[in-house]
Amino acid sequence: MLSDKQQKIMSSLARGENWYARFIRWLSFIGTFWVMLIMMFIVVDVVGRYAFNSPLTGTPELVRASIVAMVFLQMAHVLRQNRHLRSTLLERRFSPAGVAACALLGSLLGVILFYFLCLTSWDLAWRGWLIREYEGEGALRVPIYPARFIIVLGSGLMCIQFILNLARSLKALIISRKEVKG
Repeated sequence: MLSDKQQKIMSSLARGENWYARFIRWLSFIGTFWVMLIMMFIVVDVVGRYAFNSPLTGTPELVRASIVAMVFLQMAHVLRQNRHLRSTLLERRFSPAGVAACALLGSLLGVILFYFLCLTSWDLAWRGWLIREYEGEGALRVPIYPARFIIVLGSGLMCIQFILNLARSLKALIISRKEVKG
């Protein structure tokens, strides 16, 4: 049985996790909307290029700058929903404890990878902000530094989600061990 203080802590953690889930769902929505906008730009560019011999200026630069940002806006939500590509070939051969141990290891590696990605991306994002980094010349110059900050944000959110997954995997591993012993 949990004490009142422990229950308050657990309640606060649950509220924080709910807020986090809504936040990454919102970012994923923005990323999805961004994908649709980019698709429209590409269609207008292609139609303009082949039907009127007049492509939409700056489309390649805009697409190049957007792709990474769209992915990093959606990654944490996709991970939370457990929708990343994965192979179940080996997973079917493992016991529930083995599956939980693999998930634990994968989450630990994910935390480490995205922590370092977040750390190293911060310096590039900050430098890009200081010099107002742009791509493209002439009629359309696309700012790159916002996408660099989105990489930092997305990497940080992936760290958080991998930590949450790590806790779930640890809990599943403990429960599966108890079932084997009991």
